[in-house]
Amino acid sequence: MSQRLGIPVATLRTWENGRVPRPVHALLAGVPVCPACGWHHPLDDLGPEYAYLLGVYLGDGYLVRHARTMALKVALDVAYPGIIDEVARSITTVMGRRPHVTRDPVRAMVLVTSYWQGWPCLFPQHGPGRKHDRDVTLTPWQESIAVAHPGPLARGLIHTDGWRGENRVVSKGREYRYPRYQFSNRSSDIRTIFCVACDTLGVDWRPWGPWHVSVARRDAVARLDTHIGPKL
Repeated sequence: MSQRLGIPVATLRTWENGRVPRPVHALLAGVPVCPACGWHHPLDDLGPEYAYLLGVYLGDGYLVRHARTMALKVALDVAYPGIIDEVARSITTVMGRRPHVTRDPVRAMVLVTSYWQGWPCLFPQHGPGRKHDRDVTLTPWQESIAVAHPGPLARGLIHTDGWRGENRVVSKGREYRYPRYQFSNRSSDIRTIFCVACDTLGVDWRPWGPWHVSVARRDAVARLDTHIGPKL
């Protein structure tokens, strides 16, 4: 079987044990081969998990060449185990195999890594240099997913480049406190993606400084809370 299919014996044994990657499921279902990477990944079958992962990638994710494949890497704060688990689950759903999670206690960081040749097709914004120095606008098929799942997209962006906390204002000697969201990214394209997601959700926002977007109206914060909430 291994020689006839051109697939290593160890890989076939892994599949027999039930750990079949998403591209192989697509192959068995007769999904056409991607002309760019040669894998089977139906772009029209991506749902809210991909929308969330797209937000995460635009925030703290990047792609690198690793031997004969590509690696998606996401650097996350060790203080938020809930976000780390959610990123890992989303990668597992989209790719079909759980990523590697490496903890660096010295830098209080966790690196989530997933190896797959298909990542550049799912994240065509990949390119040399920093994201704010290049075009990171969404493709038409990504825009369709962003419109269908704006909540998970905004959630992924806030989980990586956002903040939800308490704002304090002193007026006429009295201190007022209220919750607010803030999103920060030096890329105007990525800030626009976040603002469009907020518009789709009916969430009011406003620019705050050159690189920040603020959501501070009580009803807007409450609406965004239904999709995001405090970081855990």
